[in-house]
Amino acid sequence: IDDLLRDFPFETESDRTAAIAYPLTAICRDLIDGPTPLFRFEAPTPGTGKSLLCRALSEIITPYPSEGTLPDSEEETKKFLTTKLMLSPAVIALDNVYDFKRSALIPLLTSDIWEDRILGGNKLVRIPVRNLWAATLNNPILSREMFRRSVRVRLNAKLENPEGRGGWRHDPLMGYIRSNRAMLVSAFWAVAKNGVGE
Repeated sequence: IDDLLRDFPFETESDRTAAIAYPLTAICRDLIDGPTPLFRFEAPTPGTGKSLLCRALSEIITPYPSEGTLPDSEEETKKFLTTKLMLSPAVIALDNVYDFKRSALIPLLTSDIWEDRILGGNKLVRIPVRNLWAATLNNPILSREMFRRSVRVRLNAKLENPEGRGGWRHDPLMGYIRSNRAMLVSAFWAVAKNGVGE
């Protein structure tokens, strides 16, 4: 796990710990009775690696994370979330979120069940919310509600053009993860198993 994360410029040790907690939460999800927080992968500038980190950890959790960008309107956001939840994904990762003011998303983070009408009809669906939530953001402004419903994973390369960094230990990183996913999952499982005392 240390080898995997070594090239990411975490702003603090707690941000690094939160990154590790993301796949651990997925492993322990069945032990958690209720909702889990959204993991905020954030940075002060684009190109720092937050989307890469989110995608990398999401693919360790599941080879097929559900990714997407929130629509602009509240109504479309609700349809988008319902469609995603109906697929029962292990992870829903939202890319480049600019604000969290959409009322549909905020209560969803503390809900066990999501109810909505299926598009083009009057049928109401009730969907268990058991997935993990992740989002990538640049310098987010958070409401108190969203602050309490999320966990920060902040990167800060302290460079004007962080996308120009080189010398990655595993390049390309996603190829490394796809070739070594079994080993990486085993590493996170070992940490989780030790944490729950089994």
